[in-house]
Amino acid sequence: MDIIPRALGDVLVRDTMGRERALGEAWRTRPAVVVWVRHFGCIGCRAHVAELRPHFDAIRRSAELVIVGNGTPAHARRFCELMSLDGVNVLCDEELASYKLAGLRRGWWTLLSPSAIAARLRLGGLHTSIRGDVLQQGGVMVIRPSGEIAFRHVSRAIGDNARAVDVLAALEA
Repeated sequence: MDIIPRALGDVLVRDTMGRERALGEAWRTRPAVVVWVRHFGCIGCRAHVAELRPHFDAIRRSAELVIVGNGTPAHARRFCELMSLDGVNVLCDEELASYKLAGLRRGWWTLLSPSAIAARLRLGGLHTSIRGDVLQQGGVMVIRPSGEIAFRHVSRAIGDNARAVDVLAALEA
């Protein structure tokens, strides 16, 4: 059983209005599904959120749903508008502190590897805008109030996303 680093819960993030809060508030009283997106302009991140959207209600019945990106609150607001994310907790970690503590990948190879290039082509090409750190990869965790990690997926490159069925299975376990 893996436990999150205590410091991950203490990371200060900002909501779409710029208000600070500790990321760990998401799993203080009930499980949380934390989805770290690469950046708020990422085509792969939009595709991942679109894949998860049909399962939002099922996730929210048993857990908090949080999407963390590394752009600004203005970038997060635009992402919410584009993705119709009314009522979803979308948070900003411009310093990438939660990404580092969650063990998520960052680097040129995650952007330029053959699998990353193939994924971008499959998803429709290049980003229309960059709203954060393009070298940063995302991931998903299901975190219980105890700090236990019930599910963890670390993206190796753009398009390497956690499957909704795996997230839901972790919530049911």
